[in-house]
Amino acid sequence: IFFFIGTTYSVPPFSSIIDFGDYLTESWENETIQPPIPHAELLTLNELSEKFDSVSINKIQNKLKNNNIIFNSTNETLEEIAKLNNLTPIEIYNIITTQTLSGVSGGGNGTGIGKKTLIEFANDNSKDINQLLTVLKKHNIHAQKKQTFREIASENKTSPKEIYDLIK
Repeated sequence: IFFFIGTTYSVPPFSSIIDFGDYLTESWENETIQPPIPHAELLTLNELSEKFDSVSINKIQNKLKNNNIIFNSTNETLEEIAKLNNLTPIEIYNIITTQTLSGVSGGGNGTGIGKKTLIEFANDNSKDINQLLTVLKKHNIHAQKKQTFREIASENKTSPKEIYDLIK
């Protein structure tokens, strides 16, 4: 009865324990990375190329080579390539998809650009965030560094693709 009343009415130390449990739950949820494609780490480069029908395997290979990523064949999975390079599969996926997929479907239809923040885009593409903000401002687009392309587009009644096209 003592424990039931203590937790029901959030009396210390019971409330502290519940708050700590909530904190731990939230910290795990914030660290969760949503995969771009279910089980993408199991896809080979050939299969990944097929998933993005407008991207040739040659383009993917060139992207990896330009980023000094070691791989032996296009039949290796993202997980295998990641292990060879001491990276995670999501990092390999991001290397492949950053800019490689920007031309697919106009750079905004299903390529994930809408989920990327402006600061992430700047860092991934070696661009100055302040210059990007200036370009957007010149086009009457109001944006903040931590906003996603989708948020910026929504607030400015445009599309993530149009935002991307302005700053690429």
